[in-house]
Amino acid sequence: MPSVSKNALIPGGVVVPTLVTKLPKGRNVNLGSIAAAGDVVTFNISEPSGDSQGGMVIQVGPGGGTLGAGTFALEVSIDQGASWANMAPLTLAITGQPGGDTAATFMAIYTISGFGSGSLFKFGFVVAPTSGTYPVWGLMG
Repeated sequence: MPSVSKNALIPGGVVVPTLVTKLPKGRNVNLGSIAAAGDVVTFNISEPSGDSQGGMVIQVGPGGGTLGAGTFALEVSIDQGASWANMAPLTLAITGQPGGDTAATFMAIYTISGFGSGSLFKFGFVVAPTSGTYPVWGLMG
C-alpha cells in the first residue's frame, strides 16, 4: 500500500514520518494514530520471533468513523522496505461485550513466527474511514 507513516514519539504527539517503533516482547505499545487511506504505523520487532510465542496482536481503538470490510492491512518486508507482502490475520470478534464495555474498532492476531528484528512491518488503512482518528496498539506474545 502506498503509505504515509504516522508514528509519533508520544501518543497524540507530533508525527515523525521516519520513525520506526520497536515492538518488544510482552509489552503493549501505542504505535501511533491513523486517519486516512494510506496512513500507516511502521514498526519492527525487537527480538527474534523464535523468542516469542510466534504471534502478534494489533488492536485499533474507537475513532468515531464508519469503516467497511477490508479496511486494514498489515504488510511485512524483509528487504528494508524495497518490497512488501500482505499478512493474513486471524480476526477476533469485537461485538457483544458484557456490561457495556467499549468495543475495539478492529483486533487481529498475526503469525510472525520466523520473522526477526530485521523485518519491517506497517499497518494501516486500505480504505479510508468517513471520519475519526484511530489509535493503533501492538503486542507481541
